[in-house]
Amino acid sequence: MSIILQQTLDPIVGLPLRHLGRDGRTFNAHFGEFYRPPVSEEDTEVFCDWMLAVWCPWRITKPGRIEIASLDFDDSWRDDDLGDPDRDGSRFDFMAYLLHKEFWTKPPIVEEITQDDVGGFSISLSKGYRFAAFPADSEIMLERSFWRLTKSEVNERGRRCR
Repeated sequence: MSIILQQTLDPIVGLPLRHLGRDGRTFNAHFGEFYRPPVSEEDTEVFCDWMLAVWCPWRITKPGRIEIASLDFDDSWRDDDLGDPDRDGSRFDFMAYLLHKEFWTKPPIVEEITQDDVGGFSISLSKGYRFAAFPADSEIMLERSFWRLTKSEVNERGRRCR
């Protein structure tokens, strides 16, 4: 593993994966303990110690199965039993909700991180889960970032990932 990637991702080893989210087409994975900013009782925003934002293709798998992946952001669902896409959001939103229910009480723990030689990496998690991010763009690697890990910080509203 490159020293830079290792130093960047090492802080999440041993932490629980608590929440999956998105900001448009950017995937966010939250690691560590939950913190709720002291804004109001109606505010449901929750933050964790670390947030991994990913702009390249990614997926979360269990052996023999893709649980959720970057193409699930596509809002053009097929008409099936998962719900009404106009009312319920994308396939990502539905699958992330199901995983969030599981991760809330028994989150998988980051066990190991490995990398490839073009900026991609894989996070082995307990419970058989694996997260993989794999840049799929031929642009010069130094001119573009495909992911970023940020530590949450305390501000006037509470903890925020920046």
